[in-house]
Amino acid sequence: MDNENVSQVKLTWFDKIFKPQVITLPNGHSTIRRRSRAPIIIALVLLAIVLSLRMTGFDLSIVIKKFDKLLDLMVKLFHPKWSFFGKVVRPLIDTIKMSILGTVIGCLLALPVSVLASTNIDKNRVIVSVLRFILALIRTLPTLVIALVCALIFGLGTFAGTLAISIFTFGIVAKMLYESIETIDMGL
Repeated sequence: MDNENVSQVKLTWFDKIFKPQVITLPNGHSTIRRRSRAPIIIALVLLAIVLSLRMTGFDLSIVIKKFDKLLDLMVKLFHPKWSFFGKVVRPLIDTIKMSILGTVIGCLLALPVSVLASTNIDKNRVIVSVLRFILALIRTLPTLVIALVCALIFGLGTFAGTLAISIFTFGIVAKMLYESIETIDMGL
């Protein structure tokens, strides 16, 4: 940069407070070296940590006093009681089956809906708008809320879990698919 170009550089509010350093290079040109924002960022993060510790009532002395309980927990974590393994295997397999089946059902249902929700295939604005609204509504509901509603309707069990996973997968996959379908060049 030339000397006159250095004076024309637009300065931010940060640069106005913390003046950048003008450096003259051996070839006679000048450039500016802006000050690092790291100290301000670090100070703001430390301030946020201190404020959050005060607001939550965090007490480091309690953590230090009860540190032995954390160590006991870690010992138990790395030395599990294998006597419970027989009781855990069946629910674990049920959970894996729920996840796989719910994902497959959600993906299969999302395919035709995503075709109908894409504007380059379906020219009916009413259908596209209604489907997109339903998909947006499904995606805004947290998965746990969907699972709670399914559990209230169908009771606790694998069916309610499979249905909740299906609904969640349906909403996400349908949106991703209709957006991908809309990027296809129709050659018209």
